[in-house]
Amino acid sequence: MTLSQNAQGITSGDTLRGHCHLTPRRYTLAHPFPTGTHAMWLNYWLAAHEIDPLADVETITVPPPQMVTSMRQCKMDGACVGEPWNALSIAEGVGFTAANSQDVWPDHPEKALGTTLEFVERHPNTARALIMAVLEASRYCDAERNRAKIAEVIAYPAYVGAPLGTIAARLMGEYDNGIGRRWRCPFHAFPP
Repeated sequence: MTLSQNAQGITSGDTLRGHCHLTPRRYTLAHPFPTGTHAMWLNYWLAAHEIDPLADVETITVPPPQMVTSMRQCKMDGACVGEPWNALSIAEGVGFTAANSQDVWPDHPEKALGTTLEFVERHPNTARALIMAVLEASRYCDAERNRAKIAEVIAYPAYVGAPLGTIAARLMGEYDNGIGRRWRCPFHAFPP
């Protein structure tokens, strides 16, 4: 069961803002997990721009909540990470979004719920209840009228702990790449 789509981004730190003035060196880019989708988006995007992701850049693993601070401290030159960390890097003036994952693969699946056949066979009622609960929560999240409340909850320190504004804008599909382009993501066009 797909739980989410899109909402990942490749954010470049300010060291890459004026690419015509770059000094020749090996750049460091981060993702949250070496075999996760963020690494896949980053590697695919780099290769599409004729940059060998295994030879031309160094990739490191950084937990998402530490991405913005690591860019600010010049520990890395950019990252592929989920929201709201891309929006936060823009809000704090340390980066800009070079691409969104939906630019790489439009309307891609991101998070999923899966179980083993053994689990379903041993716990059929639990499996059914789990799917029904996730469907109910998904319907709630899909309704645009609930997005402000969802953003509030996600912003709590016990959850994501990022500023409400950076969460709410991207959750509503309002994008700003930090270098002059603003748009409403067509993949976030929700019914009224």
